[in-house]
Amino acid sequence: MTTQGQPPPPIDPNIALEAGKLGVDLLWRKYELWVTLYRDYLALVLRVNLFFYAITGAIVSYYLAHQGQPEARYGLLLPFLMSAAFFAFFVYCAQLVPHMRASVFAIRDQLGLGTAVEVRVLAVLLYIFAAIFLVVMIALGWLMLHCPQCP
Repeated sequence: MTTQGQPPPPIDPNIALEAGKLGVDLLWRKYELWVTLYRDYLALVLRVNLFFYAITGAIVSYYLAHQGQPEARYGLLLPFLMSAAFFAFFVYCAQLVPHMRASVFAIRDQLGLGTAVEVRVLAVLLYIFAAIFLVVMIALGWLMLHCPQCP
């Protein structure tokens, strides 16, 4: 009832249908955004690893070729710090994946889809790579501190 005691005018069914289509279209766009983010995050994780191991491999090979120089061990500091930073970052990102998954599955339920992208694969990869970064960090730390052939 309106303030003057009269019922509100009826809603045009065509307008209601258009509003419903707009809501579904918005949900599809949100779903597409999450799937695109997931794909891009996977690609970024792989690129970060490629970048890290290219830098680390070059520096460690230089160190191994110049072990007689005491200053050479300081070159290992960059990959050591990078591995520590990537370890922390990947663990943090892996802990955010459940929120991403909840959003994707909520949209899936609203759209009535039977399945959705399983984003936990991203979390598994992040934890695996974080563990590898930790191992590399420990190995680089050992090389810097114990420097087998340095005086």
